[in-house]
This record gives sequence, C-alpha cells and structure tokens, in this order.
Amino acid sequence: MLILTNKPQIFADQRVAHFLARWPWRVVQGQVEGLAVKPSTDVSNLVTSALGLTPEQVLYLGDSDVDMYTARNARYRAVGVIWGFRSEAELRAAGAQDIAQS
Repeated sequence: MLILTNKPQIFADQRVAHFLARWPWRVVQGQVEGLAVKPSTDVSNLVTSALGLTPEQVLYLGDSDVDMYTARNARYRAVGVIWGFRSEAELRAAGAQDIAQS
C-alpha cells in the first residue's frame, strides 16, 4: 500500500506516523520541490516505478476529482471513496470506475 498526496512531504510523514502507523505503507509520497503534484503523471510514474509495478497492477482509491484525474492520467483503476471529500456523482463524473461506500 502507498499514499500519494499533494500535501507537503513533512506533513504527510507526520500524519502517517500519528494516525496510520499500524498499516504497512511501502511508500508515502507527498509534495516535494521539483516534482509536479497530482494529477501530473510525474509523481504517479515515480511511485509506480519505485514499487516495480505496471499501471495495470494499481488500484487507486481517492476521494476527490483530482484523485480520479490522477488515476486516469496514470492508467490506474480508479475507485472513488464516498466517505471523503466528494459525492459519488462527482467522483463518477471525474472518472471513477468503481465506488467504495465503506
């Protein structure tokens, strides 16, 4: 599992350590200088390569239109999660292929 966020790297690391430390994150990738943020493919290509995966092997869960655009741009399978930031209709309009409700 990995986290891909547009939040600054230091913030992402702190939040993961505080709230999500019990899960086995292989990559936590936040915003860093010199690397374009989501929905650019710069960051998604970096993490896919770091894990030795092809885009077809990635299931991308997200709660925003930016997440769905990121998944589409990277050729990942896009799953919108409706407990977060946007509604099912908005996520589907942005390209969600599946919806997770819980």
